[in-house]
Amino acid sequence: MQSPGQPAAATSNGGAAVAAPGVAPCDHVLTLVAGCVVNQRAFANTCGVPLGAHIDFVPSSALRLPQITGRTPLRCNGCSGFMNVYCKTNLTKWVWKCNLCGAVNVHKEQLGHSADVASYPELCGEAVEYVLPLPSGAAGPAHTAQAVPPHVVFAVDTTLEPSDLRAVKEAVLAAASSLPPTTLISLITFDGSVALHNLGPDHRASYTLPAAFAAPPVPGAGGVAAAPAGGGVVPGAEHSADQQAVIQQLLDKYCSRTAGSGVGPGGSGMLVAPAGQLAAVLPKVLATLRTVQGDVPVRVRARCLCAAVEASLRLVAVAAHLDLGRHHYLAASRVVLMAAGPATRGPGAVPLDLLDQAVSEKGRSPDNKAVAAALDLGAALGAMAAKIGVAVDIFTSTNMGINAPLLTAIAHSSGGELMPQVTPPHHLPTHTSGHNPSHGGANHSNSSHSSHGHHHHSHGHPTAVSAAPMGATAGGFVPGLLSRQLRAALVRRWGVEGRLDCFCSEGLRLTQWMGPLDPIRADLEDVAGTPAAVSVPTAGGDAEQLPRPGTARDPGAGVGGAPWRLSSSACGITALEVGRGASLRLEVTRDLDVPSLLLQVALHYTDLAAQQRVVRVVTRKIQVVESRSEFLRTVNPTAAAALLGKRAVLDAKKAGAFRDARKAEEARLAVGAQLGLVAARCGREVLTSRGLLGFGGRKLWQWPPELMPLSYALYHFTRGPILGAPAPPPPGTHPASAHAHLHALWDSDTRLVGINTLLWSAWGDAYRAMAPKLYAVLPPPPPPQPATPFPDADAAAAAAPPPPLPQLAALPCVSLAAVMARTVPLVLDAGTSVLVSPTEEPAPGGSTGAGVATGAAAGLTLELIEAALQAAGAATEGGTAGASPSPGRFPMPSVVLTPGAQAGGGQLVLRLIPVHRDPYDEQALQQPQLQQLGQAVAAQLSKQLLESGKQAAAAAVAALAAAGLPQVQAKQSAAAAASFAEWCRGVNVQPFPVQ
Repeated sequence: MQSPGQPAAATSNGGAAVAAPGVAPCDHVLTLVAGCVVNQRAFANTCGVPLGAHIDFVPSSALRLPQITGRTPLRCNGCSGFMNVYCKTNLTKWVWKCNLCGAVNVHKEQLGHSADVASYPELCGEAVEYVLPLPSGAAGPAHTAQAVPPHVVFAVDTTLEPSDLRAVKEAVLAAASSLPPTTLISLITFDGSVALHNLGPDHRASYTLPAAFAAPPVPGAGGVAAAPAGGGVVPGAEHSADQQAVIQQLLDKYCSRTAGSGVGPGGSGMLVAPAGQLAAVLPKVLATLRTVQGDVPVRVRARCLCAAVEASLRLVAVAAHLDLGRHHYLAASRVVLMAAGPATRGPGAVPLDLLDQAVSEKGRSPDNKAVAAALDLGAALGAMAAKIGVAVDIFTSTNMGINAPLLTAIAHSSGGELMPQVTPPHHLPTHTSGHNPSHGGANHSNSSHSSHGHHHHSHGHPTAVSAAPMGATAGGFVPGLLSRQLRAALVRRWGVEGRLDCFCSEGLRLTQWMGPLDPIRADLEDVAGTPAAVSVPTAGGDAEQLPRPGTARDPGAGVGGAPWRLSSSACGITALEVGRGASLRLEVTRDLDVPSLLLQVALHYTDLAAQQRVVRVVTRKIQVVESRSEFLRTVNPTAAAALLGKRAVLDAKKAGAFRDARKAEEARLAVGAQLGLVAARCGREVLTSRGLLGFGGRKLWQWPPELMPLSYALYHFTRGPILGAPAPPPPGTHPASAHAHLHALWDSDTRLVGINTLLWSAWGDAYRAMAPKLYAVLPPPPPPQPATPFPDADAAAAAAPPPPLPQLAALPCVSLAAVMARTVPLVLDAGTSVLVSPTEEPAPGGSTGAGVATGAAAGLTLELIEAALQAAGAATEGGTAGASPSPGRFPMPSVVLTPGAQAGGGQLVLRLIPVHRDPYDEQALQQPQLQQLGQAVAAQLSKQLLESGKQAAAAAVAALAAAGLPQVQAKQSAAAAASFAEWCRGVNVQPFPVQ
């Protein structure tokens, strides 16, 4: 039993992870940037190292925290904080004192059954989960019937290139075969019109929405309406102008029959069919799909993307008999859309020349209003998906020119994800050579979908990678990889209707949330039946927009009953999915005279699969110290880098840095200024120059050695694809219309996707996106020989072990490492993408070993894909095709082929630190492994790289001039070639110790 003057447990911190006996620090649940804070308010808030924490969205099964069932959490009557391990308690008198606000609470009902501390898990550890079964007869916050099975709709763009469409077919087949047999599946295809496909065993037809449904062609978008296939046009709807009525009429006619007949084992199935009955039907349906409008550039082909999204959502709603007037949450239901480019027809279509200009979405000119109207439509579609609890995942075969703001509005508003496949700048998309993608080609009237009365050939279930040629693959959908990305997307959701709350002790204040967070919607109802709260802080809001944390709402306005009420700093989470996380920033409100501060974060969510409500509560103690050195020893530099990166991209997104080169340069300068601030406040002065007659004075600050990972991460961040200087675009892909704006960025879609991914991802993945890692791909070890020979070949094949995976060896992320590794392929994990460079020189003896391709012409082979996924930490178990993807990282990165790294060129080398620009002593300080080369060898390699760098710089300038980009962007690209040491000295920072 604890006395009122004795704490329940001793302290713990996030840096050194020092905890008292019996209390384990829960840094894996709530990661602190620093385990200590300096007692001076001025230093704590302006030292450059942010005060904050990260919480990743991880399922309960992975954390395995102590769970409390059968009773509600004990909450403070003053601040609504939870009773925790650091509270003072007197269990014999049912009393505990809140260590957040100091209020004394008496709970005789909850504390009266036992006076033993071990009976209360919240008094034995920093993190605990409260589990409460959902009320009988309800399946979640929206009164969705439990008998409704999951529903997955695949929406396929038939304007994809043949190789991409083939990869999509194989991915859909692999994903459908991996789903439970009772999962409902629907197939929709779209180009100039939208078609719903019949998946019944005795039917072979597609029901195409009438041509009148598609709006007239958008000027500059190209293409015209495709003639309907005639498989099942709704009678009387040919002249309807109301798209909602047209879709509803078609779905009511066919989906109502399907749903009413009871889809399931033994059901006939029409537009909706269970996965267990599609083994023979789905391959035949997919085999009939062909690429249309093949003689038109991919980007300008007629594409009713938004209409396909709405048709998919209404198909799910009608099949489940959902009342669209109320909110619903369908467990594991998703819409998966795979497209080749932006919407060019129908709702949401915007002229492509307007998309390519650096204009604000919410401008007031007529052109800007067209962009704003498309964004409003995307937000409406996302809200419609969120209302029925269905996430929309969008895969695109390219990351350039896809109207990322519109697709992001659809995906993120629904709780889904936009996942474009990264196309390297040197790669020229198929069928775009000689065309300007900003202008449409000739009008073509092609049949949108072939008749399903017959099929050409039947597809079986594919292996991991098809027999399609992969030697030239440098962008687009990669066969084998897309199926893994798709399966990972279908199984990543593990909770819905999440709420994130924060409580701080006096002297500490929450200033900002960052992540996939939204205000709590007032029109939703809690599981307990009480109305949800209003007037909550917006995710990522400024300090002045947030109410003071730690104060409870009025009981009548709070979410849930008294045990489940939220504070005024709570935010909502549409869906809890693997790979996502939230971050929070704190500030000190006064000079501290207490030994420690407390931070408590509560995550509320509903687990529809387990039919239970869960509240995860974690309480961390932050020590108050007087010494700056003590503070630096407890800083987690990687967590600090992730928090600074999220804050930087949030500010860059608000300023429009993803589309304006001037704003992007300001964002890079702000990151450099942050480095100088940390050095000036946490380092020491090592050099002072007074200048001449008082002018030109300069101070150089020594960077703290404890924070070296932070400095490297910020350096890589300024050179990465999010904030990096403009790169030369592929020939013929930079639109002429953007030349009118001197500061337009041709890769604005790529930058916006990178910003959103980093902002929404777990903090470890965010750090990985900022600071890449380099690996060498070594041959796999030889398989062990069987001890006893098998009598026949069949038995030997059955007992043969799976093929071994290539081995990875970590290399320093410097330019010299790429030149040294001439005989092996290289893999660079850059967060959202993995760059692969095949070997360009044979190993001594003429071979690199079995399983490792040689030569740039070898392309993206199976072995390189496996090596890339290993480097990303997303490889399947054993490397087999049937294994499930690892749920630890999402989105699964794209794999991009970029030759030329071993010769000092290519996109991979651009992400490495150009240490060849530095003298040998600084090269050895940055990477001690380089000392093994010796000064003569390092000088020779550096000279080789300097010569190739000059040639690459000249080629880049010529490419920028050929693309018509302004001279100011060329100067920014040249300035980005500085080494790490040069960049640090540019902001008056000495990165290495001075002898």
